[in-house]
Amino acid sequence: MTTWVDKSDSKSRFLDGGENEGQSATDSLADLCDCLINEIIGRDNTDAIDLLLLEVNCDTGRLLAAATTAENHSRGMVDECSLRVQEIQDFWYDLLESGPTDEEFTSGVTERIRELGIAFRGVLLPHVEELRRSCSPEGFKFIVFGSDPGKSIYEEEFRTI
Repeated sequence: MTTWVDKSDSKSRFLDGGENEGQSATDSLADLCDCLINEIIGRDNTDAIDLLLLEVNCDTGRLLAAATTAENHSRGMVDECSLRVQEIQDFWYDLLESGPTDEEFTSGVTERIRELGIAFRGVLLPHVEELRRSCSPEGFKFIVFGSDPGKSIYEEEFRTI
C-alpha cells in the first residue's frame, strides 16, 4: 500500500508516493490510478478536466499521473500524483548497458513508455464512466509522454455520450 505525502502548493495539488520498493510497474500503475481517481479527481480538487496525463521518466523511474484542463496545463497548473518505480529505471540502465545505437535506444525507451501507457489505460478503463462525471462536457483526452512533454507517445480521446 502506497503512503501518499501531500506536497501541494497554492496553485496545484501534488501527492508523492515516494518509491514503491519491490513493487512491479503494473502494481504501481494501479496505485497511481487509485490516487488519481480518489485523491485528485474524487476530492473535487480539479475543474471539469479535459486532460489526463501520464508522464513516464525511464531514466529516473518516475511516473506522474495528472488531471487538468487544457487551459490550466498551458499555464503549468496540474493536479498530479507521482511514484518512483525501480523496475522502470532498471529498464533504462539495462538497455543503456546493452550497447544499442542511439536510434535503438530511443526506440526501446519509446516502446517501453508506450507499453506502460497502454497498461495504465487498462487500469483506467473500469473507471471511465466515473471519470466522465468529472470531466468537461466534451469528454477528456488521455496522453502519455516521456521526458519530453511536447512529444506524445500515445493519445486517446474519451468522449461523453
